[in-house]
Amino acid sequence: MLSKYTPPPEPTAIHAPNASMKVKDFLTIHVPGAAPYTQSTSKIEDYLSPLDPNLHDIHKLLELGSPPVSILENLLENALESQSRSVLCPHVTGLSSARCPLFMLAHWKELAAIRSRQNTWRQSLASLFTTASTVKDADLVEIAHQAESAISELEWGGRVQVVFPSTETAILASYCTKEWLSDNHMSFRQNLCTEKVVFCDSFFLELVCRAYNAREEYLTDIKLYGWLHQAAQKLVTGENAELATFANPGGVHWTPVVLNFMKKSITYADSFAPGQRAEMEPRLKEALEWWTFLHTGEEFTY
Repeated sequence: MLSKYTPPPEPTAIHAPNASMKVKDFLTIHVPGAAPYTQSTSKIEDYLSPLDPNLHDIHKLLELGSPPVSILENLLENALESQSRSVLCPHVTGLSSARCPLFMLAHWKELAAIRSRQNTWRQSLASLFTTASTVKDADLVEIAHQAESAISELEWGGRVQVVFPSTETAILASYCTKEWLSDNHMSFRQNLCTEKVVFCDSFFLELVCRAYNAREEYLTDIKLYGWLHQAAQKLVTGENAELATFANPGGVHWTPVVLNFMKKSITYADSFAPGQRAEMEPRLKEALEWWTFLHTGEEFTY
């Protein structure tokens, strides 16, 4: 038997599209919006009633917008703890006397999650469209178009199997925007690396800079710098061909750094300077040039 707080099969089936649906189709689905957070829509006690529901038309219920998203969780908790038998709609004009079944609380929570996922994918595609429309670099424009096409064909609720455990495809959306990337995003990138590429977190660059500032100590303090020596040895011998990591210039965004020991090159990019030559912070550049020359005896190109 369904709980009085659980949406019945019909509304769930209508508003929760199959996870395998493509993003481009998922974004066309209409989802009722949420009321803004105001004094008249934010009081939890105004939503709960001890009386039985008097609105049962499932189609009308499905078209109801939800209360402010910020109060949904507390609203559901209060309903579970109280003797409430129905939910009111002070957030909907003209429905002051309507009492809806309590399952609408869970239903509204579900709608909020779907709206959030739609916004995530929309922002990703909009960012790619802006990039393709504004940058002058032909290669970047082509990459943006390819990414836009690929994302449109993704399953909106699918999972990426590159890593274990798998993660939702929505993690890919942030890579197409200027949003701050989380540790999960950085770890995901790490798992995309091939066996010949070693991925290091940003601590690698901090340690290289520290070694550069204490060059004599670097040669003798194996306890502190032993890991750096081991990483260099694997790169010099060919066990690893490249080392990839991320810098955090100014503490405002992530920028990729790749040391290629086969080509003897240092590659640096900055998403804040599309189509332009990215400039690495001088201190970091000097430290990397010193470290690579120390272990190879050759100057790396930048």
